[in-house]
Amino acid sequence: MAGAASLERLVRDDALTLFEAEFQQISAFWSTLSLDTSLTAASSIEEAVSSLKAVNDMIANTSMLYWQRRLAQIQFSRVVRSFEQIIGRQSKAGRIKRRRGHGNATVLLELCRQGWQWQPSMGDIQHRKRLCLRWSILAGGSLFLAFAYSERADHMMQVSCPLKATSLIFSDLLQLQSRLFLQSQSTPSNQSADDADLS
Repeated sequence: MAGAASLERLVRDDALTLFEAEFQQISAFWSTLSLDTSLTAASSIEEAVSSLKAVNDMIANTSMLYWQRRLAQIQFSRVVRSFEQIIGRQSKAGRIKRRRGHGNATVLLELCRQGWQWQPSMGDIQHRKRLCLRWSILAGGSLFLAFAYSERADHMMQVSCPLKATSLIFSDLLQLQSRLFLQSQSTPSNQSADDADLS
């Protein structure tokens, strides 16, 4: 099928082999990243700003492995979502004052500009949020898929219409996952691609 062929070009040819070989390192990195930067309902604004900055710094660090930066993008999306929920709760409690018409996303930007050494514009933050959300959707909760997508997928996320990109991905995603599952069953390993998730 043409759609399946297009999808496979978005996945590294050696994805399954490399994932199985490096699973322990990948899993450990994700566990540490999640533990160190995830927010809870009890997290303070200062903790949220610090977590978002830490994840943003990882994304910007070109010396890190591609999959580490990609996982950082997924975590960025999660931290932003939690951060905006914290802002909403604190606003209702009267602990955050905001001007009329300023939503949680605008308040988040203002708080980051106060707490970060660099001064991101609204456009900077919005672009980062969009890109990281695309990766979060694209991975679909799968640690393997977060690792497996090729540089072509990176390029698509940067320049393509997100609706076009997600349509291409999800039209044959289940078929691809089924093929990879069957392949993993025929190859002895300690960890198969379908076992790992981003929980």
